[in-house]
Amino acid sequence: MPSPGSSVGPYRLTQLLDDRDGVALFAAARAHSGRAPHHVAVRMASDPDDDAARSALADEHRTLQRLDDPRIPRVHGFWESMPALALTWIPGESLDEVMAARGGGSLDVATTVAIGRALALALAHAHMADEPVVHADLGIHAVRLGDDGSIWLLGLGRAPSSRPVARPPEQRLGAFVDARADQWGLAALVLHLLRGQPLPVASDTAQVRAALEPVAARWPNLAEALGRALAPAAGERFRDMAGLAGALEAVGLEHGGAPDVVGAIAQLREGRLQARAAAAAAQAVAAATAQAAADKAAAEKAAAEEASIARQQAARAAQAAVAAAPNNSRTLIPDDVTAPPSKSPTEVNVEYIDSIDPTVAASSPPVVAHDEDSSGSGLEELEPTEVAGPESLPIDHREPGAIEPSSAPPLQASEWAAVLLSLAFFGLGLLWLAVRIW
Repeated sequence: MPSPGSSVGPYRLTQLLDDRDGVALFAAARAHSGRAPHHVAVRMASDPDDDAARSALADEHRTLQRLDDPRIPRVHGFWESMPALALTWIPGESLDEVMAARGGGSLDVATTVAIGRALALALAHAHMADEPVVHADLGIHAVRLGDDGSIWLLGLGRAPSSRPVARPPEQRLGAFVDARADQWGLAALVLHLLRGQPLPVASDTAQVRAALEPVAARWPNLAEALGRALAPAAGERFRDMAGLAGALEAVGLEHGGAPDVVGAIAQLREGRLQARAAAAAAQAVAAATAQAAADKAAAEKAAAEEASIARQQAARAAQAAVAAAPNNSRTLIPDDVTAPPSKSPTEVNVEYIDSIDPTVAASSPPVVAHDEDSSGSGLEELEPTEVAGPESLPIDHREPGAIEPSSAPPLQASEWAAVLLSLAFFGLGLLWLAVRIW
């Protein structure tokens, strides 16, 4: 398969334009200085070993060599070994692209008639050659409009393409086809330009008449000429293509108006620019949307990472605070623990202190402060003295009056002795007090 950059004679392929029916069409430029045209269109076999493509290009070359009309591309070189055929390069647009850009819209009648007449003259020249050349594949795909307003007929000397176009009845039936078949094909093409849509591929007489009705309502002479060229029997058509060309010229003179081939091309290109601008705008919107989504995701990720770092720092700070706090003997009261109600001076708060030596407890009786000015019993309860020990002192959170079995271990013999000694001292104290009173 040839590709852009390959050399063909004095030319270098620059762009692949089409690849159909085994033949590729390239734009090519002259590779070095010389007398050859600067730009040409090159038709090459997609597969150099394709014998059918080789034969088709050779036939096209022989056919075009016999023709000399300003509306038919000329041959600028043929290389049978490749094979490749260099033809006139036509700056402009294909007629099928012009019609596609109109989205089903039609051309004005002046431009349509001008295109039809130019094609009729080119076909008349082909039909009058020493060996008459029949196109047999007429359609908007076979017409190219030049930037200078010129009209070109393509496809002479080629076998009918695989495109689905309307064809004359004798061609569809496989009967003998002569130059009058091109009258039917050209009339169908002109009707396509006027209506904005082609005839059905297998059009019958009723479909052709229905398509001619709106044309007859506006341009009766034009409808009459097209109707004659579209006759189902070849003998009912014009005697030759020159007759159809003359009828189209008369219609053009009757309706007046200058054809606007250049305007049709300009409209096509303006539509392309608008389509490209719309596509670029859509791409910009899509890119901005994607960027906004990416930015949002990045911001959410950064916020999540910052929150995670903050939690980790708070956790480390809490651990450091716990580690730095002194080892107090009292147990910290959780925040969710409700402090018990305050007790009256007569209520007793009993605490079990396992770490106190019994001997110390026996030798240290409760301390009571006397306050003669205070009311009541004259006794004032002092704050309990904090005793350091290996374990923290438990805090009584029981409701007033609640009784809980003691979990203290049973007293040992030495502990009983200390208790008895304390009672003895207490008894002696009472005796001493009684003696003093008496």
